[in-house]
Amino acid sequence: MPEDIDRLILIGSEIDKLASELEIDYIEACMVYCEKYDLEPELLGEVIKEHPKMVSNLRKEAESLNILEKSNTMCLQFE
Repeated sequence: MPEDIDRLILIGSEIDKLASELEIDYIEACMVYCEKYDLEPELLGEVIKEHPKMVSNLRKEAESLNILEKSNTMCLQFE
């Protein structure tokens, strides 16, 4: 189990680094990562699902690009 967590952290860190160094968006950094390691994007998607920070980064970016519908950041309940 700790190996899986370390692997997720390593992948997330590398994608963050690619985005920063290449001055590209997070989605494109994921694609560069796939090309670099000869991975199918679907396989990286399975890994990303287990990494909340990566999911959050991708969701925010996809919402800002209107790829995903904007989610409510605040949920109000009235009784």
